[in-house]
Amino acid sequence: MKKIFFFGDSFTYGEGCREGFEYYDTIDYDDKRIWTTIVSDTLNLEEINYGKRGSASPQILSSLLKHSSEFEKGDCVIFSDSLPNRIVSANQKTRQIDAVIADNFEEFYGLDNFFEDLKSKQVLLDYLYHHVLPFPDAYSYFYNRQFEQMQKLLLKTGVKSFFWSHTMWAQNIKKYQRISNHTNIKDGHFSWHGHKEFSEMILHSIKNEKHFIHKNLI
Repeated sequence: MKKIFFFGDSFTYGEGCREGFEYYDTIDYDDKRIWTTIVSDTLNLEEINYGKRGSASPQILSSLLKHSSEFEKGDCVIFSDSLPNRIVSANQKTRQIDAVIADNFEEFYGLDNFFEDLKSKQVLLDYLYHHVLPFPDAYSYFYNRQFEQMQKLLLKTGVKSFFWSHTMWAQNIKKYQRISNHTNIKDGHFSWHGHKEFSEMILHSIKNEKHFIHKNLI
């Protein structure tokens, strides 16, 4: 059986719709599959999901490179970027390179888990404020050119590859149902119905060989 690989952030990982999350554990629903599983089942391909919560675009690109030796001719690879205000930095506490989630400092990925002292935290916040947050288009362009080159390389080797932009969830707020729309749970990730809706869009793009999926192009 050929394989289908998925790379991305929490919207690829299936945040909220996996066992252990309140939505999954407390809400009944007939089909508790996330969009990656629906796509895999529909295409009769073995699913391998490398999506990771809170990933920044550099981490997604790194994961693509790390696992590229696993791809074979005829396989399918679907990947996305993430918000351009997410960067990577050395985590002083874990001594590893982690994502800095500038869209929400106080949640699970908060900066308090990152630094050993307040001064270091302030230095990074100043960098984000002056050199990252004001330039979302520049960062998006920078990362997207890298994703495009990766896609071209995969297509040349006979690996079907499809890139979808984070704008599909970040800017299409009402297009795909969210957990917070389905329940009183405060979670902006896809509900199971949202996963079904998103899978239909991805499957349509695959069928029509639309390799670059962006909010402004659909």
